[in-house]
Amino acid sequence: MSKCAALLISRQPLRPTGQSAWVKQAREAVEWIKSEGLVLNTSVGMQTWELITSLGSIHRVQQRLYLIPDHKCGFECRVSEISRQFGLDPSLCEFIAVSPGNGSGSRRDHMAARDRLTVAESDVLLPI
Repeated sequence: MSKCAALLISRQPLRPTGQSAWVKQAREAVEWIKSEGLVLNTSVGMQTWELITSLGSIHRVQQRLYLIPDHKCGFECRVSEISRQFGLDPSLCEFIAVSPGNGSGSRRDHMAARDRLTVAESDVLLPI
């Protein structure tokens, strides 16, 4: 089983640029993850997660995406839509549905469960 890595990025300004330090560091970290043959644990739904997922797609890194359910669309529909939006190669991606466990099922509970699971399932954590 391949080892996995996750990038830990705190909240950032809403309008980053390619020159923003955290964007540059995220790109370098994804390139390092690829060079080490690690799987990138990531998600969507926040700009930081989406930047990481996009970088993984651009650099053709094997990814494991933790997805919060969308009540408008089933899991397979969500996987298809995200794959299309981010140009993901299905042979490089695994999709995991996130459940909040004993929480209320609110979006906040799902987001917290996603973040905990992503960190817990990672062998390497890279703070940005």
